[in-house]
Amino acid sequence: MDQVVEILTIALGGETFALPAGIVLEILDIGPVTPVPNAPAFVGNLINFRGRVAPLADLRLRCGMVVAAPTADSRIVVLEFPFDGEPILAAILADKVYEVRCPGSARAGARNSCSASAGATTIS
Repeated sequence: MDQVVEILTIALGGETFALPAGIVLEILDIGPVTPVPNAPAFVGNLINFRGRVAPLADLRLRCGMVVAAPTADSRIVVLEFPFDGEPILAAILADKVYEVRCPGSARAGARNSCSASAGATTIS
């Protein structure tokens, strides 16, 4: 039997990307950010998430996409994932957040029961 994973789909630079839903903590409206001097441009800001500091990544810069101003649909996706045995808090900008999907269950005609399996993929 295939393992089914819940994914969150987001838009970024005209493309659709998927994140394992199990690593998504919260989806926020665009809010205040703190610039970080001398940081790489794609992680040049921090956010305060419930009293915790998280780097805010603009993956458009890392992926060579055109940078766009935030719109009414823009969101910050807050993530927590394991790295070297420790939980890491980070956030990414999204042009739009679509939905949580269970792509494997579409074959069976059902989208209501999924078993989540979180595995992080990194962009370097």
